[in-house]
Amino acid sequence: MAARTRTVKATAGQNGRTAGSAFEALFHIGAQIQAKEIDLDDVLTTIVEQATTLVAADVSWLALLDEAQQSIAVRTIHGHLTPAMETMSVPLGKGVGGVALQRHETVVVDDYDTFAQNTTAAIRRAIHDEGIVSMIGAPLFREERLIGVLYVGQRTSRTFDHDEPMLVSALAGQAAIAIENGRLLQQLDTKNRMLEHTASIHDRLTSVALRDAGVDGIANELADLVGRPIWLFQDLTGPAAQRYGRDEPGEPVDPATAQRVPILAGETEFGSLAVEGSDPLSELDRRALEQGAVAIAVELLRQRARQEVEWRLGGELLGTLLSATGPVDARLAARAARFGLDLRQPHTVIVLESVGDEPLDLADVQDTLRRATYASGTRRGAVLVAATGVEHIAITIPAEPASLAPRLVALLDEPGSPTHGRFVTGISRPLRDLAAAHREAMACVRFARLSNTPGKSIAASDLGAMRFLFALDDPGPVREYVSEQLGVLLDHETGTDAPLFATLRAYLAASGHHPSIASACHIHTSTVKYRISRLETLLGRKLTDPVTRFELQLAIALLDFLWAVGLST
Repeated sequence: MAARTRTVKATAGQNGRTAGSAFEALFHIGAQIQAKEIDLDDVLTTIVEQATTLVAADVSWLALLDEAQQSIAVRTIHGHLTPAMETMSVPLGKGVGGVALQRHETVVVDDYDTFAQNTTAAIRRAIHDEGIVSMIGAPLFREERLIGVLYVGQRTSRTFDHDEPMLVSALAGQAAIAIENGRLLQQLDTKNRMLEHTASIHDRLTSVALRDAGVDGIANELADLVGRPIWLFQDLTGPAAQRYGRDEPGEPVDPATAQRVPILAGETEFGSLAVEGSDPLSELDRRALEQGAVAIAVELLRQRARQEVEWRLGGELLGTLLSATGPVDARLAARAARFGLDLRQPHTVIVLESVGDEPLDLADVQDTLRRATYASGTRRGAVLVAATGVEHIAITIPAEPASLAPRLVALLDEPGSPTHGRFVTGISRPLRDLAAAHREAMACVRFARLSNTPGKSIAASDLGAMRFLFALDDPGPVREYVSEQLGVLLDHETGTDAPLFATLRAYLAASGHHPSIASACHIHTSTVKYRISRLETLLGRKLTDPVTRFELQLAIALLDFLWAVGLST
């Protein structure tokens, strides 16, 4: 069949479509697909036109499989300038479309001349004559059956953003459904009633989505449509597993073995829908789940975009708060309150410092924290993240629960996490002054770095009075002082829990009171006298001397500090 053509180019105004426009366009196409009297050519033309407009491309075309010729031929085209584009026919397995079909995934071509492909000279000449430089090719499949390829092309070199291939793939999916529905209408008159029901399902789901009922509203409507409880598995917005439909409790289903429909946006899988029960799904139920999965995928994309904006704005706010000098003014406090950050309450600041050749990816940290805060029930707005330099990422969290800071750090350093083994951490005490908390966390990071141990985490609350040592950049003098005071004893015994060292610690804590020392060390008072004599011999000093006591007590406190920050060796 000759290609249907439209040569009107998209205007600058059309190129400014928002995510909301894409959402409405997808549902508009879906409504056309499910119409009782489907006009397949009109639907495919709409899809190609929308591909040009929504991706702000110069030209778009849809090529379908000709099984008799074993080739992919242009069916509909929009925005082209040369007539050769209308009659392109590519042997099956060749060209950009061949790569996309072989891989079963959308292919993005930044530079057509350098893209490795096996195609005919006629096709390459047609693309060059049209002036196409950059291209996206999204395959059309329906239940593993090859249908064709949807292309968009740009006449200037262009790097497509992350969501544009997903959008083209979503349009390709709509085209595949349209073509499949057209085939069914042509070949199977008995399917008319089912298609009417499918249209009703689409209308119901569209109505819910346009009411902005969110993922929960769509999932509840799906459960009602299929007449069985469904489970939604996804971790983009939390919770990770949620049951919908029927009030009676049900057993969680295993998404690996259940009757499952993936939630896809392009090749990215956001999760899946699974149905309770072992009864096979009817074709109508499966269609309802597939359409519901598309609606949920679009909703999740919207929510993800909104979250990314929130993270960015929250990071900018946190950067301002951490660098503030003096009291925070009322306007800044009000901005913080909109993000769930009550500056009247104490907060803990965590600083991650990258180790190795590559700095931490802020998006990886944000993704882990998002999942963790959903799982813990912490309001996401109360957790803000900001890159405070090339090597540093700062996180502010509520002071309560106290276990949240170490738990978040542990999740970031879990094996398998993209951030595992790539940072050291400093954790401040809970403070109302975020700038002061940030300085304290940075000081802890400095000591963690000196320990030269990836994954090392140092909390200011563990260091007690030794926090005055934060001003040090070199722990060498501290080590030297400890060695001068305690080196002989530490050489004589291994570890700070050895008998003589434990006795010295107890002696200093009890100000030399023998019964208290005996009780603390679980020994007899005569043993206390013997050990004190041994200590004085080893140290070459009298423990009754006040100066000696002070120097030894300070040395023990410094040794504890070195142990805490991993610098005792």
